[in-house]
Amino acid sequence: MPEIFRTDAPNVMHETIDDEVVIVNMGSGAYFSLVDSGARIWSLLGNAGMTLEQLVDALAMRYAADRSVLSAAAATFIEQLREEELIRVVDGDVPPAPRPDEMVVNRSFEPPVLNKYTDMETLLLVDPIHEVSDEGWPDLKQKPRDDQRPG
Repeated sequence: MPEIFRTDAPNVMHETIDDEVVIVNMGSGAYFSLVDSGARIWSLLGNAGMTLEQLVDALAMRYAADRSVLSAAAATFIEQLREEELIRVVDGDVPPAPRPDEMVVNRSFEPPVLNKYTDMETLLLVDPIHEVSDEGWPDLKQKPRDDQRPG
């Protein structure tokens, strides 16, 4: 059975701003930037996931490049994402492939680049958002003042 890769939510947070995806690994404090084909691959993996073969099929529908080039670039990129713990392998049925009408054909292809930044690791790791309960953050429960404590 082929491996299904998907983003590692909730351990990884991400936001798309214009054509760039910014990803934060909440465990390591590192953050990442993806553009162009990297951003496209990230959006394809999403929460449903995708096999490597499906990913290459989707890239072939969008980019004007030899399939072997797309396959090698996608495999290398998937390995980088796994090493940084941004994606994970999930069990289950293989999700349906993207429909061809959702793709834009014949764009030039540049291999994806995972830009990593570590300048805010300490700040991100001590941020109290890591201590989120089921109620969310911030936890607004008030501690009783001394004059409100049972006596």
